[in-house]
Amino acid sequence: MPFNKYVSISLCVLDDFYKMIAKCIFTLVCALSLIQLHAQKNISETDFGRQEWYLYTHDRGRLYMFEKGIGKDAIIVLHGGFGAEHSYLLPAFEGLYKKHHFIFFDQRGSLRSPFADSLINVSNMVEDVETIRKKLGKEQITILGHSMGAWLASAYLEKYPSRVNKCILIAMPYIINTGEKDEERQQKISDSLFKKFMERPEGLKELNKIGIDNPDTIGLPDKQSSQVWRINFAKVNIYHIERWRQMQGGMAFYNNRTGSLAGGSLPKFWNFPEVYRKANSNIIIINGDHDFVDMMALRYPKILTAISNVKLIIIKNAGHNAWIDEPRLFQKELLKAFSGRLAVFHGKDDTMLPYEMGKEVYENYPSKNKRMIDIKGNHGASLETENWNKVISEIKPK
Repeated sequence: MPFNKYVSISLCVLDDFYKMIAKCIFTLVCALSLIQLHAQKNISETDFGRQEWYLYTHDRGRLYMFEKGIGKDAIIVLHGGFGAEHSYLLPAFEGLYKKHHFIFFDQRGSLRSPFADSLINVSNMVEDVETIRKKLGKEQITILGHSMGAWLASAYLEKYPSRVNKCILIAMPYIINTGEKDEERQQKISDSLFKKFMERPEGLKELNKIGIDNPDTIGLPDKQSSQVWRINFAKVNIYHIERWRQMQGGMAFYNNRTGSLAGGSLPKFWNFPEVYRKANSNIIIINGDHDFVDMMALRYPKILTAISNVKLIIIKNAGHNAWIDEPRLFQKELLKAFSGRLAVFHGKDDTMLPYEMGKEVYENYPSKNKRMIDIKGNHGASLETENWNKVISEIKPK
């Protein structure tokens, strides 16, 4: 908020004229604060700035766009699939819409964004993200992807590295595919562990609760058949199967044809860890320890540990949809991920806080998303007009 919740003004050393001026300023600040609070109330009454619209692509297609939340910086969200749609992700960010502006969209070929088969491929999907950035008028964007949306976000980062301020990847699959035999061996180990995990008895317990004794849906009434499907769907994607009713998506919300077309257009090889290493932006990866993309987190820590601008977060007792398994921890990590970049302004002749202290803070900050700006002068040098303009320019959203 641009105005503090509480304003404290000391009047004891002011004469009557300055008291009057101070009171006027105090009144104005209070009035503007009330106006802002009223505006926020109105926004909340309209579902935090909810907007639906269509964006036209370079090849004359039409993408369904959905915005929700308030905040200066837009976060572009890429759903999974390929072939799924955005709405299953909406609950993942509940509680964050008051402070952050999310831009969701259905990727080409998904539910609300129909496209001709010939136009559905990952190359065009990457260009769609770039079109969205341009339409928003942003020099740089924060991009957040889930599952194959995380893969797509990484592909966008590879092609447009200078356009990404921050990249947040949730349940990132297929992080590397160079054809190496060791990669295949490690993936087989992960797949084997996940196969055993799928046999856990909790799945059958949930079926028993709805009067079913096996996972087969043949011959069941429609409602029970749908419930069995949902439990099986949850068994793949979350650790806590008993929360299967929170699982969204699938069935009518999934386009298998689009999934096949987009998946069939993937390049033969890729190496995203190397893409991350070269990037000047922060990459935050959030995976569950029981996610099929890297079961028990056996592979990713080894692959990513040495990359300084990558932060890998493993959430315990969570699967592919970690916000259902561990909602509080998931949102806590997201809030950390949304935090801003570091800019250090320090006077070279500062005697109160020596310049070396600022330099040490800068050097120990574990990210490439930082700047050290030297200023001529002492402790108050950053407040001088010329230097203050530099401060404003640095912190102004791009």
